Amino acid sequence: MENKIIKDIKQIISNFTQNIEINNLETTIRIASYSPSNNEYMTDADNIVINGDILKDIYNSKYNFNNRPKSADAVYKFENGNIYVIEFKNGKINNKEKLDIFKKAYDTFLILLDIGIIKNLNYSRNYATYIVVYNKLKNDEPNKDNIYKYFAKNALSYKEYKFKDLNTLQEILFKESFACTKENFNEYIIPELNKEQN
Repeated sequence: MENKIIKDIKQIISNFTQNIEINNLETTIRIASYSPSNNEYMTDADNIVINGDILKDIYNSKYNFNNRPKSADAVYKFENGNIYVIEFKNGKINNKEKLDIFKKAYDTFLILLDIGIIKNLNYSRNYATYIVVYNKLKNDEPNKDNIYKYFAKNALSYKEYKFKDLNTLQEILFKESFACTKENFNEYIIPELNKEQN
């Protein structure tokens, strides 16, 4: 992410929080993709992103919610205004995890909207994309709840990594929403981020 965009986002957050200290907001996408339970990263890319957990903590520090919102792992804003909201799922995904994927999408959208990074719902529907990155190897054995089988069964023809079930988010909140394997993420999405930074 461009330094100017990071600076602008920090200013928006600073205006929103009214002097709550903002530390460690940006990180690399590699760090954002880290799974402590599996002790592995889903990408080795070093593109700068907004750390979703830090953004959520800053947001919560203003309101001090009892039922704290969740957040996606990373947010990337392009110079043209497009925004990628990225959630990494490295382990096996059961039905509870699937619900968590949707909750993180809604909560992250609301956080970005309230802070002012997303200007309004129309802006999100035109510029924001929700991406779920999963590990095919962890979800490729036969069982009725595995995410790979679940998403692959509903696959559409969008570069082999767009999936029908996330379309409800696309129709309501985002310009696009899709799931992709970590291999496809590194093959298709990371080059988009690299192009922006060169």
